[in-house]
Amino acid sequence: MNRIGKYMTTAFFACCMLFLLTGCGGGTKSFSARGAVLVTTEGYDGVGTLNVTLDSEELGRIIGAANPKITPTQLTELIRTIEVIPSADKDLSNGQEVAIRVRASSTLLEQLKLTLAEESWSYTVADLKPLEEIDPFEYVEVDITGISPNLSVKVTPKRVNERIDAMRYYVNGEDVAGGRTVTGFSIGDSVELKVATEEANVMAKGFRFTAKEKSYPIDDNHDKFITSPDELDDAAMARMTKEAKDLWLPRLDDISGDYTPGNILAHDDLEYVGAVALITKDNSRNVVDLVFRSEVRNSGKADAEEQPLDAPVMVYFPVQFLDVIRYADGTVDFSEVQFNSDVPRVVEWSWGGRISGYTDTTMMMTHLVRQWTADWNYEMDAAMQELFDAR
Repeated sequence: MNRIGKYMTTAFFACCMLFLLTGCGGGTKSFSARGAVLVTTEGYDGVGTLNVTLDSEELGRIIGAANPKITPTQLTELIRTIEVIPSADKDLSNGQEVAIRVRASSTLLEQLKLTLAEESWSYTVADLKPLEEIDPFEYVEVDITGISPNLSVKVTPKRVNERIDAMRYYVNGEDVAGGRTVTGFSIGDSVELKVATEEANVMAKGFRFTAKEKSYPIDDNHDKFITSPDELDDAAMARMTKEAKDLWLPRLDDISGDYTPGNILAHDDLEYVGAVALITKDNSRNVVDLVFRSEVRNSGKADAEEQPLDAPVMVYFPVQFLDVIRYADGTVDFSEVQFNSDVPRVVEWSWGGRISGYTDTTMMMTHLVRQWTADWNYEMDAAMQELFDAR
């Protein structure tokens, strides 16, 4: 074969290969649907959405150019099978890559001798609007009221702006929608406020939270039930001691209006022993018992008509203070002062005079504390604890 024939053979072979690869002579041809796909984004950075629209008319022109012999019916049938599917279409951020996938009926494509030139391509998200930051705790009022250890917390949300209504919150895990209060807080506790509104709903309106939780420590600037004798300061003790003595001393001194005060019995001054503080287990009220004692004996006066005691006796005199509260300004007050209703008679004499108190400290501690432990919690000082333990 001469050189010219050799070149012609090579050229013929190359032409055949090109014919096979490009679909010349009625072979399979490819088309790209990208030109008929419109991709748009809207919304805010981080929660943006992506919309994909297929322009059927433009797609028809693209397919018709690839296969001019396709009939209108075949074209319509093929277009109906073509789907454009993004790999993500919500919660999108600027700069995020999204794959745009195209698929069609493989059976129809084969019958029409067509193939998809691109089954997917990448789209970069852009033009989403930036989110504005808001502090959700600037739009809520937290009110702490009542008496510790049963303080109440009420949360009042406020409307944020024209796009965001008042939000919902949790207080220590409890939903407080509808003005519901949460109780049982004490001074020293923290109110843990958490946003219950879904941030995604807020972001869809163009905002994002700077924080989702906040602690509100409960300081001493609240009223408090006295729950321990240690909480009674000197001023409170001085006032309560005076109230107690004003209650008991007239009974010791003025045995009867028919006789000279102190004619039958004599006693020492009231000596402070100790205190017990009790509070109901639902923290709704409290009692503080101050206990005093005095030696009581016969007066020994010559004109005393009776000498009812065989020997001097130590008598304990408890006084109950109800609803003892330390207020936010530091002052201590109470609603009522009274005798313990269970106080027994120590001694009495024929004409009806009597002295009531405790000579049995075990009985006293039972009346003051033990019989109430099912429904009350208590704390006592060291002196009272010693009497409580000595059975």
